[in-house]
Amino acid sequence: MSQNGKILVHPIDKANKFNIYFSSISSINGDRELPKHRPGPPDFEFEDFMISEQDAIYQLKILNISMPPGPNGISHILLKKACFSIDKPLIKNIQSIP
Repeated sequence: MSQNGKILVHPIDKANKFNIYFSSISSINGDRELPKHRPGPPDFEFEDFMISEQDAIYQLKILNISMPPGPNGISHILLKKACFSIDKPLIKNIQSIP
């Protein structure tokens, strides 16, 4: 991807280039009314959400270690290597979500 003859390397520069492109091909017609939507969460709940130790371990083992950590800052490689130690507390934590 390039701009003004220079190859874009930095992710922010690439994002800005995509922004310029997509904003140039998109338009918002202010005369149209936006579709109605209901604010708030959807009308369904998980009543008996169960996850097994095997499921938890499998999901932890297939984490992509090249991805950055989530908002909690815990790296995927740490989660992957500690999968047999954290599976039970993780399940307990997930199942305690109301």
